[in-house]
Amino acid sequence: QIPYLSRRESFANKMMGDFIILKSNKTPAFNFANVIDDALMRITCVIRGDDHLSNTPRQILLYKALSFENPQYAHIPMILGRDGAKLSKRHAATSVSSYREKGYLPWALVNYLALLGWSTADSQQFFEKEELIEKFSLEKIGKSAAIFDSQKLEWMNGEYIRRMNRRDLTDKWRRDVEYEYAAAQKLSTPVTLTKTALLKEERRVNMVKEFGSTSNRMAEIIRVEQEKRANMLRQFRDKPNKMAEIIRLVQPRIKTFLDIREEADFFFDESFNYDSAAVDKRLKKDYVPSLLKEIRKRVEQLSPFREETLEDMARNLSKDFSLTTGQVFHPLRVSLTGKMKGPGLFELAVVLGKKEVLRRIDRTLEMLENA
Repeated sequence: QIPYLSRRESFANKMMGDFIILKSNKTPAFNFANVIDDALMRITCVIRGDDHLSNTPRQILLYKALSFENPQYAHIPMILGRDGAKLSKRHAATSVSSYREKGYLPWALVNYLALLGWSTADSQQFFEKEELIEKFSLEKIGKSAAIFDSQKLEWMNGEYIRRMNRRDLTDKWRRDVEYEYAAAQKLSTPVTLTKTALLKEERRVNMVKEFGSTSNRMAEIIRVEQEKRANMLRQFRDKPNKMAEIIRLVQPRIKTFLDIREEADFFFDESFNYDSAAVDKRLKKDYVPSLLKEIRKRVEQLSPFREETLEDMARNLSKDFSLTTGQVFHPLRVSLTGKMKGPGLFELAVVLGKKEVLRRIDRTLEMLENA
């Protein structure tokens, strides 16, 4: 008899047959190798998927034949993808290191995995470490297969990020940038640089499609990225309050640590590329050049340069131009960030500073004149 969570499974010996323990090429079959390995490592408890249930009686027979004490077994339901198929790489990453590189918090991943097939009576979602240790039990794992939902994991990770102390989050961001910068500095050739970049950052796959896959072009892209990292590290050193403010703006919007890069990228890239859809939708309007010139004039005269005064200026300008606030806010956002979405417009403008806001408006006007 074999323990199966809270129940026992029985198998008749006659069902086992004379099973193979050594293959024709003299290598041990799985069941034999598994028993020897676990026995030599003195494994006392095995928790595994119920797809191994049929292997267990054979392994117990081998333990007895070899005079080893067999471990206790618990077989739990499989974890499936959203399509109901056995979980594989096409559903989600399959290694812990992959999730670390994708910007997931260790405890968020543990918390999510614990809820696959298990729950408390009140369907609690978030647990402290000691709390989960106290409440978790194999007996409460369901009998049906669990579904691994990458979107729910991402949501849970985002919730944990939003609960982080802002200083801790800023320190984590700084350490990540330092690691990326040091790793890139060690790469010596454009070819190696390109290959590593493609492995580390999925978004560069899209760059390859857009710009081509030649080493020189990709090396140039990576060089620009490295300059951004160097700029970020300088600002961590020289302007810690600014970096903390950037984290304050992006923290409610991110779900993984990689999202920080996407959300905050424009703060460190003085020559960012404008999103083509944003240009077409927000900037290619007849009134926009004259609007931006007036915004520039009023921003230059604005004192003090604060969120409230900026918003009041923009709202008053919308009335003066007989425009909706959106018709004023949206072109200004694209001028400052190159994107249609992002942190609060006036908050990010204050973090950029008046001088940089004016420079980016000038750059946008020049881009529109040359279009």
